[in-house]
Amino acid sequence: MGEAKYPLGRVVSLAAEAVGAPGQRRFYLVVQAQGGTATLWMEKQELFQLAIAIQQLLTRVPEASEERPTPGQQTGLLNLDFNVVQLTVGLDSARTSFHLEAWGVTQPVDGAATISAAGTPGQFKALAARALEVCAAGRPACPLCGAPMGQEPHVCPRANGHTSP
Repeated sequence: MGEAKYPLGRVVSLAAEAVGAPGQRRFYLVVQAQGGTATLWMEKQELFQLAIAIQQLLTRVPEASEERPTPGQQTGLLNLDFNVVQLTVGLDSARTSFHLEAWGVTQPVDGAATISAAGTPGQFKALAARALEVCAAGRPACPLCGAPMGQEPHVCPRANGHTSP
């Protein structure tokens, strides 16, 4: 984990959520850590890809490391809320701790991250599961092209412009 403008420290809790009606939802991740809280707004696809990346990293974690120790209490008064431009997740060299870094629109991606936080494999495993639930709760996908379908008829490009079932 590199330098960050706001290092939040150890994660107390992680939550993935969405607000709004399907088709108009906004997705976000809430990171509560010892140094404060950050609400990270992102696109649905970014949240989905974060969950997939976490699941892939979890395959490298030894079984004993997946135990979920009780995290410390939140002590910081910092409360950040920003749109994510870039988000990274990784494991430490001992494969016992996950690290999350996020860059906001005001931070250059090649510079220091806006926030950083570290948590247990168990916390990130729960985050990945919740993120996938949140992403799946939206509009159903067209079985032919995968585009989201709403109340109106779906004109499917794979069906040569005809409405799909």
